[in-house]
Amino acid sequence: CLTRIGAPAAAHALKRAADPRWYVTRNMLALAASAPLPPDFDPMPFVTAADARVRAQAVAIVADHPAASRALHAALQDTDPRVVTAALNTLGRARVTAELVEPLQRLAEREGAEDDRLAAVRALGRCRSPEACTALVALSGARRNWIRRLRIRRSTPVSLEALRMLARSWPDSRAAGVVLAAAAASTDSAVRR
Repeated sequence: CLTRIGAPAAAHALKRAADPRWYVTRNMLALAASAPLPPDFDPMPFVTAADARVRAQAVAIVADHPAASRALHAALQDTDPRVVTAALNTLGRARVTAELVEPLQRLAEREGAEDDRLAAVRALGRCRSPEACTALVALSGARRNWIRRLRIRRSTPVSLEALRMLARSWPDSRAAGVVLAAAAASTDSAVRR
């Protein structure tokens, strides 16, 4: 019922979000998601809260907030996988800024949940920063062989997604073009596709 009320209920929920009980805080933040967050609301105390459930909920509501990039940067480096997944889901609705490129690339490169790794690569594909193109080139698996010819070393779900993002988001980039030409000449049919 309260979520249908919208902004007035959300404003009251934010006033009560600092409760010491994690479940009250999480529920108040979830209720606050029923309306745009006020610009003066600081999500960082919740994004860095002791309880991972509170951190995950805080990250889930910041997509359109001015502090979204800062909050997402912190969440992508969180030790709890629920918070990282919440951040990646939020990035599907938020603007991907240049400051997020490094944590997204690290997340795509590390061992872990493949869905999260692929979501990180897709987020890099939506970033318009040149650093994102460089990160996607690195993730594509393109390496020079002993005669300096560029080859796609092996196809993995991450490298294939990186190639897709390069083709979709950076078709006019010289660096992406070189990698995509190597992919087109690959003996691996998945890489060629």
